[in-house]
Amino acid sequence: MMAPYSCPAWATFKQIKAKGGTVRKGEKGTPVIYWNFLMLDENEKPTQDPAKAKKKIPLLKYYTVFNLEQCEGIEIEAVEEADHVNQIEACEKIMNDWRDKPEIKSSDSAYYKPSADYIGMPDINRFENSEGYYATLFHEAIHATGHHSRLDRSGLMSKAAFGSEIYAKEELVAEMGAAFLCGKTGIEDRTVDNHASYIKSWISKLKEDSKLLINAASKAQKAADYILEGGK
Repeated sequence: MMAPYSCPAWATFKQIKAKGGTVRKGEKGTPVIYWNFLMLDENEKPTQDPAKAKKKIPLLKYYTVFNLEQCEGIEIEAVEEADHVNQIEACEKIMNDWRDKPEIKSSDSAYYKPSADYIGMPDINRFENSEGYYATLFHEAIHATGHHSRLDRSGLMSKAAFGSEIYAKEELVAEMGAAFLCGKTGIEDRTVDNHASYIKSWISKLKEDSKLLINAASKAQKAADYILEGGK
């Protein structure tokens, strides 16, 4: 969302070359990280079935990618900009299609209450713009994915004190996940600065954890995917 390109497509140098393209001279790549667990069965062979997994090995890979606008010889398909109304409809669709979402109640402030499994949200007219409303709603929605009936995220269900390390990590997951959903619905241009400043405020409390961003981003992506796939 913060990259200076309108094209959403990225590729490694090898992938670009395989498509018959080249990276323009002087262009610099962007590092991306893939994080997951490699599950092995009793015979030490990879498996996708958690029931057969006897061992889990952390898997971390770094790649350098280039936006297709940095390349030559590869045709970039036009990406139509959704108009404002369609962007907001996209936000509504995500929430409407989420089958096991919690109840959303009118409230003076925005929050998610795990013990009762509901989201409190102020009226949309109390926000500076509708994008801000949906960014906030997405933040609380990501929190809600951590409920024990959904992804059962320990950072949410542990009732950690405000400002504690566990609380801060859960806030990072919620804000990163909200940013992913804003990007999916095309409203990131109006919300990205707020996401960045909020994330930065919590990172300052967790400087001792070198794996913080990777772990939080992994959980945030899982939470966002859970919502986008409609939940259970």
